[in-house]
Amino acid sequence: MKSVKLNIVGMRYKNVGIGIIDALDCERITFVPEPENRNDPNAIKCISDGFHFGYVDRANAIILGRVLVGHTVTSISKNWSDPNKIKITVYFKPIEKANSPTYSDPLIDIGHTAGIYQIKFNSSSDDYFYYGQSIDARKRCQEHVRNLNQGTHQNVTLQSGWDTNPSSFQFKVVEVCPSDLTGLDRQIFLFKREMHWISNCAGYSANRIKGDLVLTIDALSDIKSLRETITTVINELKACRAYQKEKLGEVFINLGIIYGEKVRSTNVLTWLNKTRYGMLEIQPKIDESHMLFNDLHNALTLLNNQVKELEADKRFIAAFPKITPALSEYDTIDPKNVETYLGILETYKKYGSIRFANVKKGKTTGFAINFDRSLETTLSKSTISVLKKGLPIRSEPADQSQLQNSRKKKPWWNVF
Repeated sequence: MKSVKLNIVGMRYKNVGIGIIDALDCERITFVPEPENRNDPNAIKCISDGFHFGYVDRANAIILGRVLVGHTVTSISKNWSDPNKIKITVYFKPIEKANSPTYSDPLIDIGHTAGIYQIKFNSSSDDYFYYGQSIDARKRCQEHVRNLNQGTHQNVTLQSGWDTNPSSFQFKVVEVCPSDLTGLDRQIFLFKREMHWISNCAGYSANRIKGDLVLTIDALSDIKSLRETITTVINELKACRAYQKEKLGEVFINLGIIYGEKVRSTNVLTWLNKTRYGMLEIQPKIDESHMLFNDLHNALTLLNNQVKELEADKRFIAAFPKITPALSEYDTIDPKNVETYLGILETYKKYGSIRFANVKKGKTTGFAINFDRSLETTLSKSTISVLKKGLPIRSEPADQSQLQNSRKKKPWWNVF
């Protein structure tokens, strides 16, 4: 005999004293679902001799609600109680269905194939549709039928329909998954197509979620492999961006736009963005009137933002698919997170096996070209021309020795 342990709560809101609680005969308790409850549609009232004295606790109300569909309570025992809670154990058994018709094979049209399956049935003169996905549609539908026959199906709508009109149930595969997909691509395909069929249901929907990303063993293996690959690419790109920030910082210093004792090529942007110096005694000199100041400042900011985006993508990839809590009790993942994940994969796929060491040596010209083009949207043509020529232009003439030293250095733009 099966059982469920639960708590009865809310007695103090019903002004139920400890004396009534102690004298309560648990065998006379009846459970009545209260779907119209504004605070919790899964709420279940506890009634004894017509007196509503409490509720099943929220965590167990959902479980008991599923049990009450297709089962009958045989006995109830009280474990312990206090003024705020009564802990009980409810024993139950499946409802016998003497007049229910039997089927030799209700899944005759379902094959062992990966795809989207449909369960259609009639309840209260209305047609209902349930859509699901599986790498073996027949096996999954067999599980549905077994649970429905036992009265233990988690979907209350399906279970209620089966209990009242099992002969109306029809099973079929509505879309087959392509056979040439990898484990992860297959599961993402099934996830997207399941959402499509649920969203475009022709009648009343029996689904409680928009879709489910089912991560099979091979899909999880693909995610792990992709996580390692993408993380490596991101780390290399971060190193490249940091190197490019450093070289652009050198341009600021070589052109005399910023100079001071504490200024380094790696901290130029920090100084440019600083608005409060506090107790700092040394402040760098910044020539904001320089003809290239705005262009170069925007370019440096662009590179810094790209580093931040890389770090955000890295954190997302490391956490996927456990990004955020489930949208509801039944959802497993936010569909937006799947789209974000696919977008990240597509973004970094084009970089291939980028290596910072090669970029620094000027061997990976393709990557350098992509980087140059990204800067062209920020830099003006005149700035690009100056950078390519390596001219240390200032608004005011700089010290001649500084100009001569700066000309000896390899122009930043030519490091690629």
